[in-house]
Amino acid sequence: MPDLTTCSNCSEEVTTDSDFCPHCGYLFKEAPVVHCERDFNQEASGVCIICQKVVCPRCREVRNHRLFCIEHKDVLVQENWALVFESRDVVDVELMKSYLDANGIQALVQNMGMRARSRGSARVFVPIPEYLPAKKTLEEVA
Repeated sequence: MPDLTTCSNCSEEVTTDSDFCPHCGYLFKEAPVVHCERDFNQEASGVCIICQKVVCPRCREVRNHRLFCIEHKDVLVQENWALVFESRDVVDVELMKSYLDANGIQALVQNMGMRARSRGSARVFVPIPEYLPAKKTLEEVA
């Protein structure tokens, strides 16, 4: 079992040999200096929690203490789950969940019911590390 420590940014557990926190994208001070993948002249300040690209302050967005690259700044994240599909048609949502499950990707359905602004939509969430494979999998059925 790996040795664990606590991230000083988000307080989640991470392995002691990590260069960054996979929960929030915080780049640990002990990590080697790396440069932003978009702006090569800038020193990276963190890692996108969705795609794990290293980014500088100009190429990132921070929401709820979590770091995102420009490409993934709009991905909705709740706890350690990322929204991968949303529809007002519950049958479509269940179908997408089943398709993800069949492809080995864990998925959760959140039924929004008739809450304000949701108009009865339902959502499919996947663990953050599974977001990109899940999106690719769902594009195959679209």
